Amino acid sequence: MTEIGKRPLLVAKDQLCEECGRQHDFEVCPECGSWVSFGFGLAYGGYGPYAFCNNEACAWFWKQCAKADEE
Repeated sequence: MTEIGKRPLLVAKDQLCEECGRQHDFEVCPECGSWVSFGFGLAYGGYGPYAFCNNEACAWFWKQCAKADEE
């Protein structure tokens, strides 16, 4: 897989989330420090997992593009 952009920064691993009530990792934007959201699919120029900053003023994103034979 090819990566585009800097990876998000891990703040806490497998912590209980007060918002959704589930356990997951907490990660922030490496550019501005805001929380990030994750997705999977066709976004940011390729197919695969991606993350983007929740701060509307920040344009940071990270993408892991699958090769054609990995889809």
